[in-house]
Amino acid sequence: MKNNNKTNSLKNSQQGGYILVTLLVVAVVGIIISTTAVSWVIDNTRASSNLQQSSITISAAESGAENAILSLLRDPSYTGEILIVDNATVTITVTGNGEKTIIVQAVLGEFSRKLEITTTYVDSILTVNSWKEIS
Repeated sequence: MKNNNKTNSLKNSQQGGYILVTLLVVAVVGIIISTTAVSWVIDNTRASSNLQQSSITISAAESGAENAILSLLRDPSYTGEILIVDNATVTITVTGNGEKTIIVQAVLGEFSRKLEITTTYVDSILTVNSWKEIS
């Protein structure tokens, strides 16, 4: 009978060891899955934030370009200015005589977007010839 008790005790000890190893494996797999999911959420949040800031920056640049065109219509000698649009710093520079080139650069945090608009001003008529984003 004593041998049976030792055999049962050994079997119970081995089963406890298997359960502990299984529990550890399940815990490690759970931690890996949780860490991966959290990392994925952080990456997607960061990408979404970057997209939003980039979109705000180009919108600010376009607003600056529209402001420059309106200012040129009111005053043909307009040469530019610095504005704050949606927390972005917008720098407007106008050069040229008959054909005017408007350079608008908007900066928001680490994002910068730049537009170039070419116009012709003849007989009090302002014509936009091109509007493009440049680097």
